[in-house]
Amino acid sequence: MIAKLLLVLGISLSLGLGACTGYKSRKADQDARIAEHNKTAAPGDKIKCHYETRIGSNRKHRVCRTVKDSKIVREKAQDDVMKLRLRGANQRTGD
Repeated sequence: MIAKLLLVLGISLSLGLGACTGYKSRKADQDARIAEHNKTAAPGDKIKCHYETRIGSNRKHRVCRTVKDSKIVREKAQDDVMKLRLRGANQRTGD
């Protein structure tokens, strides 16, 4: 019984450690491809990565976007906030 438990624990641990190193190597590969792309890309087509916390989660997720896409996302978010502010102002004034 104890031997089976140790076997299962050992396999689980080795799979878990393998997943961690796999993530690091994938991230390194992705970073290398992005760096290679950014060498020849136009300024607006360069890729930048950062970590974002998604709504309803405390975990950060890596997000990679071109500079153009980041600008579009930022402007849309600012427009959405402005619309919400205006809607709130109109409700308070009774319009």
